[in-house]
Amino acid sequence: MKGKLIGLSLSFCVADIVRGTVEFEKVDKIVTATAAGPAEWDGLLDEYKRIYWDFNPDECERVARKLMTEGKIEQPRLEGKEARNIAAGHWLVNGVQTRL
Repeated sequence: MKGKLIGLSLSFCVADIVRGTVEFEKVDKIVTATAAGPAEWDGLLDEYKRIYWDFNPDECERVARKLMTEGKIEQPRLEGKEARNIAAGHWLVNGVQTRL
């Protein structure tokens, strides 16, 4: 994999990082379909821990918070834009949407 990766799903991409499929350092950003302001962030993570990250909820939350702290999470829906469809995959690798 050459270059940085852009994720298109907070739930799936964080899971990939925690499972070791993707190295955290290779992630440029995650452009997620979420639309959570600061007040909703804790609730969103709690929900994701139950639904998507039950295999390692605490580590997934840690990774998600690190991505947020480092400014690597974009939420276009907060700006009235559409979320990207992830049917073709939840990562962009060199501009190509794919499943890793």
